[in-house]
Amino acid sequence: MMTVRLRAEDALDTHMALAFATTDTDEVCALEIRQGVCQFHAAPPVSTDATLTFLRQFMTEFAVARTSFAEGLEAGEVTLVGNLEAVENFFMLFDSITGTPEIIIAGR
Repeated sequence: MMTVRLRAEDALDTHMALAFATTDTDEVCALEIRQGVCQFHAAPPVSTDATLTFLRQFMTEFAVARTSFAEGLEAGEVTLVGNLEAVENFFMLFDSITGTPEIIIAGR
């Protein structure tokens, strides 16, 4: 869902990647932004700017706009390995998620 929310015109000169890991389901993936494109990786690239770790339920709450990664970090629901400024800059490149009761979430 994030790949389509990238504001491409703001990310033309950007190259960064964030890894996302769930502690309860042992899933790991990444999003990489490069030249205005956001690509999903089923396995993180060798080099990432940061890794965010959380419970799967947190991602569900994020997907329906009930929380943000900034709120998760502040509440201790999300842990960060890497550069906080990179994470903040990464998420600033996306349109905000607005919750809707009709959102469809596809699991992998």
